[in-house]
Amino acid sequence: LVRCGGLLQLQELQLGGNPIGPSGAVAIAHAMGGDPASTSPTSPTPLTSLTSLQLGYTMLGDEGGAALAASLTRGGGASLRRLQLHNSGLGPAAAAAFAEALAATGAGGGSAAALTELTLGGNALGSAGAAGVLAACAANTALKKLWLDEVGADASAAPPLATALLAAGSALEEVWLGGNQLDDLAAEIIAAALPTAAALRRLWLDRNRL
Repeated sequence: LVRCGGLLQLQELQLGGNPIGPSGAVAIAHAMGGDPASTSPTSPTPLTSLTSLQLGYTMLGDEGGAALAASLTRGGGASLRRLQLHNSGLGPAAAAAFAEALAATGAGGGSAAALTELTLGGNALGSAGAAGVLAACAANTALKKLWLDEVGADASAAPPLATALLAAGSALEEVWLGGNQLDDLAAEIIAAALPTAAALRRLWLDRNRL
């Protein structure tokens, strides 16, 4: 699929529910560009026009998720605005890779700085992984919607979320944190930020420990 030259104009790709695994994710990451080894003068990168990529329930694992994040960090998928990776077997390593990608803004920053929607819900990112992704959002001025439901987040997610919501230029409009382990202390920290979180419109904290 990713070797097809006819996909140069492809804007939306949905492969959810197919067990493409880590190797499939690596192939897609290469096809998105950003890796000097993935292109040549006679073989154009076929997925550079993607605006939406849905890879939920695809068993990508940490390796596959990290490969996609690394492609974005290096500037691959420059047109990509929506990336959905729910329930795909991602873990802490993939979370760290996406945190790096989201924070790579400004001059020389990767294309992840242009993402407006990122879905990482249903993956075992862990408390540190979830907190890292939220911390990276403080430096990102494009991301509008972030799904981190059922990822193992705990109270440590509250301070970086509050910081991201209050960051200058924050675009975060919708944040999903349902199905995690946030407690009353986390709620107090988040609530304190809400009056001046100018961009926020929707916040899901259902099925936590409030």
